Parts: sequence; C-alpha cells; structure tokens
Amino acid sequence: MRLPKANIPTFLSRLLADIRHGTVAMPVARMILLFMILLGLGAALSAWLTAASVEKQERLERENTRLLWNIEQLKKRVADAESKLALQIEQLRQQKGEIAARERELQSLKRRLSMLESILLKRREQGVHLLAGSCRWLGPELELSLVLVKGGNYPREIDGSIEVLALRPDDMVETVTFSQGRELLPFRIRTHALVHEMIPWQKGWRPEQLVVVLRDRDRRELARMSIWVERATEPATQKGDS
Repeated sequence: MRLPKANIPTFLSRLLADIRHGTVAMPVARMILLFMILLGLGAALSAWLTAASVEKQERLERENTRLLWNIEQLKKRVADAESKLALQIEQLRQQKGEIAARERELQSLKRRLSMLESILLKRREQGVHLLAGSCRWLGPELELSLVLVKGGNYPREIDGSIEVLALRPDDMVETVTFSQGRELLPFRIRTHALVHEMIPWQKGWRPEQLVVVLRDRDRRELARMSIWVERATEPATQKGDS
C-alpha cells in the first residue's frame, strides 16, 4: 500500500490514537510504524538519488560544453597555424627561386666580365684571336659559338671566312657544311665579333671534336682552335619488370 505524502501525517495521528485507545494491537502498530519509516527512508533516498542524477547530468553537460568549446578553439588555432605555415613555405619557395635566379644572373655577369677582360687583353696583341669556343648538340644540329678578336689598331678591319673541320671516327678530317650548303662562313671584324651558327648534321656519325680555322680574303690561315663537342643529354629510360 502506498499513501500520498499529504495523507501520511493524518494516518500517523490516527494510528497513535488507535494505539492509545487499544484499538490496534502493539505488534501491528510496530509493524505499521516500521513500514512507515521504511517508506519515508525510501522516499528520501529516491529524492536524493534523483537530485544526484540531475546534478551529475548537469555537470556532464557543462563539461561537454567546455570540451566542445576547447575543441573549436583548437581547430581555429590549428587552421590559423596551417595557413601561416603554408604562407611561409610559399614565401620560402619564392625566395629560393629569387636566390637561384640571382645566382644565375651573377654567374652570367661573371662570364661576361671574364670574356670582356679576355677581349681587352687580346686587343693589346697583334693578329686575330679565337676565344670562348663551344659546341653542343641541339637535336639534329650543332650549335657553334665563339668570339673573334682583332688585336692592334692596324689594319682597321679584317674580313675573311671561317672554315670548320670535323674529326671523323677514322681520325681523318672532313669539312663541315653550313646551312644552304656553304663550306665557308664570312666574317668582318674591327675590334671583336660574336659568332653563333647552327650547323645541320646529316652524317651517319657524330664528331667528338671540331677544328675552327680562320682565313683571310686570300685564304691564308690567320688562327685556329680545337673545340670538343658536348655530348647530347639522353633521356633516362625505365627498365621494364622482368
């Protein structure tokens, strides 16, 4: 039997009155009192457990809210750090590119300065001189570059022709043919001249060395230079699985 809380005091008052008048036996009264005490303890315990559960739930909700806020703040900090890191990496990459470009520019200027110093040095000497000869493969053609320098002030200018000889595999030499079937390349210099010529190559062999011969208008040799041909860079090949 479960009594409403509002009726419990009234019920206890009646029970005590019945005990005084002897209407209810003492053992029965004791059992009823014990039941009422247990009922009160149960109600109190239930109320305490309910309050504790509500408090624990509220505490967990507050902790969960705090953790969610911390997570959001950490996400923002991580995103900000990643953005700054990406920006710094891009800036570092650009700086490395700029440094590499400046180094290439510096090396180019150093080569030009060295070339000018060599030209000025040869200008003090009599005769015609060949400087900075280079030759390399560009596809099926040979790229030939060199500098002609006239020393002294007399004569005022020199003209003539350039002949290029290729060293064959049998150690013989063969005259190289320029574009349009020319075997001689004309030149005229007062102080110095830069020569850059593309030589088409249609032989079945490739030379390792060229000999550049400078001749005047009467075909007399003025100067010569041997130039090693830079080997063509071959693309790397991938081996198939065996």
